[in-house]
Amino acid sequence: AQRRLESALTLREQHLPPDHPDLARAFSALGSIFRMTGDLQRARPLTERALATVRRSESVRASSETGRWLNLLGLIHQDAGEYELARAAFAESLEIIERSDGADSPLVAIPLDNLGQVLRQLGRPLEALPHHQRARDLVERTWGVEHMQFGTALNSLGTTLVALERQGEALALYERAAGVYAAA
Repeated sequence: AQRRLESALTLREQHLPPDHPDLARAFSALGSIFRMTGDLQRARPLTERALATVRRSESVRASSETGRWLNLLGLIHQDAGEYELARAAFAESLEIIERSDGADSPLVAIPLDNLGQVLRQLGRPLEALPHHQRARDLVERTWGVEHMQFGTALNSLGTTLVALERQGEALALYERAAGVYAAA
């Protein structure tokens, strides 16, 4: 996939204007692959280029696609231990996706959960708790209790409850998450 995306990016750079959304999509897709392989040095500039490209394009700037790319940048910062930068990226991602898709969109749950995780990593579990609760409720209402993202939401909420020394509640959520994962 990496080689094919690199070829596609080269072609797009040769044939598309610098603010074309398809160019941004290629930057983001390749950045995502590098993040998955742990190559943050290559993932970050590609994701930043995707965002810079769409910020020049009126039609894409406020789309949920831009929100997803900001979420990816937040994950890259989080992987690098840059928690405050991750928090800012997740918060902006959440704001854009809520504005473009609506507060009840299931896509809102992903940056919402990530924002909660990074707040917990910053030592602010009480602030993280409502983000995790809202993500769990949103996934349950939209994707349902069999969806893998529901297991993720339960797991994240459980981890925040552990940080708040509420182990009994966390254990019940972990057991339920394990059931979701096993069924999936």
